[in-house]
Amino acid sequence: MTDAATELLDPARDVIQRIRAQPNWSENLLFVMYASPGADGLAAWAHWSRVPARPQLWEGILALYLPGGELLLHRSFGPGPPADLGPASSAGHGDPGDGGAAGTGPLSFRCVVPLRRWSLRFDGMMRRTGTAEVSAGPLADGPWEPVRFAADFEGGVENVDQKLKAFVLDLAAECDPALPLNQTKFQNDVSA
Repeated sequence: MTDAATELLDPARDVIQRIRAQPNWSENLLFVMYASPGADGLAAWAHWSRVPARPQLWEGILALYLPGGELLLHRSFGPGPPADLGPASSAGHGDPGDGGAAGTGPLSFRCVVPLRRWSLRFDGMMRRTGTAEVSAGPLADGPWEPVRFAADFEGGVENVDQKLKAFVLDLAAECDPALPLNQTKFQNDVSA
């Protein structure tokens, strides 16, 4: 019997998915990066989402957190690369089945090696602001500046079942020390 943790880490699932012929189908990707604890450096948050009514289009958001409470923000919409246009686009492109990339033009995210390596690229315009300004309400339009940003991520999934089980046990103990872990559905899903 396959447990849920291992099934979720199937390399075939860790790629940009082919567009599905389901009403309102969508796909979302999230990326978070930050400097090591104690380091005063760059942090980043990015999100890509397929537009449900037209899944060939992606919405991309990138926030770069700079020291001193400054932010660089970007939001764009656009079609993914030709490999992502689905089974029958009006542009005549087909889906070669490689998963392609999530992209809006200036902002892209690509699986290089499933479960091991991902790549983020940005080459476009960003709006400089501060955390106080965006916390106060909607961000007004203002000056934009050209920015290039690239990040490559390398990871591993060795011993993921044991690590996930340890995380669940720690989290459950913090939430409710009396929680009967062996009776919870999530605990049963990740048990060996």
